[in-house]
Amino acid sequence: MFLNTLTYFFQISKDVIRVVKSHTAGPNSDELSVNCGERLHLVETEEKRPMWSLVQRISDDAQGWVPSACLRSPSVSSISSPNISSSLKPGIV
Repeated sequence: MFLNTLTYFFQISKDVIRVVKSHTAGPNSDELSVNCGERLHLVETEEKRPMWSLVQRISDDAQGWVPSACLRSPSVSSISSPNISSSLKPGIV
């Protein structure tokens, strides 16, 4: 049951975002290293980590936390909002 619910969640709630600033994960952390230009799925944000987003890399399904300031939604104009950190709200996206 849990797996089916999780699969359903990922099918309906993954927003595609783009990395606008590279990030190198710290050693032995739950962070994900990403490179500028990569496409990711936004999995969630949390109140406990307000400046971070849980993402999943599209190319290999690797998952981890990335600073929200490194990310931008392709549908958001770079003039009005250069990154998504200001538009992310805590909780599951």
